[in-house]
Amino acid sequence: MMIVNKDISEFIATIVLASGDIDDFCMLNFNRSLLVMIGVDNNNPPSDIDLPCLIIEPTVKNIGSKDSIFDYEIALHIGIKGTDKPTKDGNKVVYDGIYIVEELGNK
Repeated sequence: MMIVNKDISEFIATIVLASGDIDDFCMLNFNRSLLVMIGVDNNNPPSDIDLPCLIIEPTVKNIGSKDSIFDYEIALHIGIKGTDKPTKDGNKVVYDGIYIVEELGNK
């Protein structure tokens, strides 16, 4: 039986939405639950009101030389609402949101 990108994307979305840790983190940090999108309209990306969000994009499906060998690539994008002003420390500039995205991604 061949698994299709739709099945993988739906599985990821279901698991993420069922996670109490993710929901708790988003409610604590953003006062709202995570929006999960499968695919995105690049000409109309999520707005601030849609954040935080996880975008699941199936990008590649390779079928091997045998019908039972498949290779999938799925891109996951996390968007948050935050400040676009970095913290500056001498020659180091840090956009703190990257750490929030990392923490959310680890939930």
